[in-house]
Amino acid sequence: MTDSDAPPADGDSVDATTLHVRRAIDGNADSVNWIVARLTPLLLLQAERRLGPVLRRSHDPEDLVNDVWAATLPRLGAFRAEPGRFAKSLVGYLSTALFHRVDRILGQALRENRRPAQPETSAAAPLDQVAASWTSATARIVRNERRGEVWRAIASLEDMDQEILVLRGIEQRSSSAVAVTLGISVNAVDARYSRAVKRLRSALPESAFADLVDPDES
Repeated sequence: MTDSDAPPADGDSVDATTLHVRRAIDGNADSVNWIVARLTPLLLLQAERRLGPVLRRSHDPEDLVNDVWAATLPRLGAFRAEPGRFAKSLVGYLSTALFHRVDRILGQALRENRRPAQPETSAAAPLDQVAASWTSATARIVRNERRGEVWRAIASLEDMDQEILVLRGIEQRSSSAVAVTLGISVNAVDARYSRAVKRLRSALPESAFADLVDPDES
């Protein structure tokens, strides 16, 4: 594990994701890479499930995730979250951005195949200094994470558990809403989600699974 991979030691009361976001806003490229590498497997899972087998023929989940990062990273300086909940809020923000992109893909003709335009940056100057390297660096990280141990851990889950992980943990829907969507009981949603998250966190305790909604949250 390199120094950039390890959680920073700036303070014991703040989670690692929050600390790395603060450093990224100050222009720290290593922290930008850390954030992208940590959360990309979650976004890839969501992209795969939301696009489905038909849309994946014409839209690569990796491209979709790259678009989300390209739009989000320049805006980190304006991002706000509850105290102590930065990781959860950032996962929710990213998953919503990805969901809207899939919705637009569904609403357009496949022949258009138009990538979403990147928004203008309103972030602080230090972010601008590393912006030029984001496109290639993010694409490389996304490609690597799709083949890494976090992705393999996700792929080892049953299909239903993967869907619940997306709905409950990444998109942060309530257990009752997930139950209606999947046609199962709330108890079944809670049990399967709790089991999946605990299994993933046990296998990779320092991974993005620590940033998911806790199983006991309503």
